[in-house]
Amino acid sequence: LMPRGQRETKFPFDRRSVGHVLGLLSARLRADPVHPTNRIHSIYFDTPGWASLEEKRNSDLFKTKVRVRWYADDRTDEPRGNCFFEVKRREGGRRTKERIRTDLSATRLAASPLGSSLVRELPRRVLKSLAAGSSLETGSLMPAMEIS
Repeated sequence: LMPRGQRETKFPFDRRSVGHVLGLLSARLRADPVHPTNRIHSIYFDTPGWASLEEKRNSDLFKTKVRVRWYADDRTDEPRGNCFFEVKRREGGRRTKERIRTDLSATRLAASPLGSSLVRELPRRVLKSLAAGSSLETGSLMPAMEIS
């Protein structure tokens, strides 16, 4: 669980600057001791009316993202460990994130099509374990896109 109200800042840059930016970061930051490098895969969920997408497109002050995420070897893309289910909320410049390590293996999820029952049922199955009072209607969430 991320500390309540943690700030997040994103810095977009041109693709041609990747080498320079990575050089600056590696000179100033330590690699994560558990996962120094990996490839991140995410499946995002949304409502049939695309509520989350509309919040983003409209630059709403309050936004919610729901996703399942897993990690893979950066060279072989072989999935590692279990998946994490995340609900990320942004309120202006502050964000909170609820992150649950699931019992679902990354290998199994990576092999499942986006429209499979395993993926479609994931929000209902996992969100039961989040704190009561969540404003999310888990029954209306559907897998919307996968990005890596």
